[in-house]
Amino acid sequence: MLAALSVAAALGAGGCGGRPTHAAACADPALRPAYLARVLRDASLPPFVTSVEYLDAQSFLQRHPRARALPRLPAMLTLPDGEPQAPPVEGGRASRIVVLPGAFDRAVVQSDVVFRLGLLEHEVHHARLTHRGYAEAAFGPAVLAALPPAVGRQLYDVVTELDAYRHELEAARRHRGLPPEYYRMAAGAYLHYYVRLLDGALPLPAGVRDELVRTRFEPWMLGQPVLQRDERGWRFVLDDRRYEFPPAVVAALRAGEAAARR
Repeated sequence: MLAALSVAAALGAGGCGGRPTHAAACADPALRPAYLARVLRDASLPPFVTSVEYLDAQSFLQRHPRARALPRLPAMLTLPDGEPQAPPVEGGRASRIVVLPGAFDRAVVQSDVVFRLGLLEHEVHHARLTHRGYAEAAFGPAVLAALPPAVGRQLYDVVTELDAYRHELEAARRHRGLPPEYYRMAAGAYLHYYVRLLDGALPLPAGVRDELVRTRFEPWMLGQPVLQRDERGWRFVLDDRRYEFPPAVVAALRAGEAAARR
């Protein structure tokens, strides 16, 4: 079995395994390189993505032994070239994307369309963010430089995951017939990262936290059971814990509710 497949190798592997489906690649690991080759032939990757490769878990951990500390390996992963120690918030870096066995677990990635959304929308958007960088007042080089390095890294991971899931969910609207499990998992992932901005575990300046909570709030969250309203206002409830919204978000919710009544 081929452990790794780069973009160039993938594009040259057209005859390998015919045109395997995602379902066939889930059932037979030997078909995964050919399936990835098929997906890449159909795609137009931006120049800031320097490679896409499939790695089995053992090969990935041999290259990236620090990943052994993760509770589980992700389905896909975007790595900035050079793997900088500091978050690449300033931009200007290219990235490579790794596809791992989890991308062929039907409980996680249910179909070919979901695979493509994860790779070509979510992961490529991570690479886009790494290349473009951030210049927001509440999230940019100056903000991260003022935070302890560990906090800056965690905040970078949270914000970039939110932005990648936002992009992926927007792209998903163009597809009909996606399984309900996909929306539950993608929206659930967004909500879990969003609550990291609210739970106080990241010691952020209040202005930074409030602005990130405001700008990463999504209208579809209004229809989710995690958003509850009582006589005092709105509360965000996740895993039986209640989180208070900052005033800017409460004001936006009130404005949206008033507009809906008109």
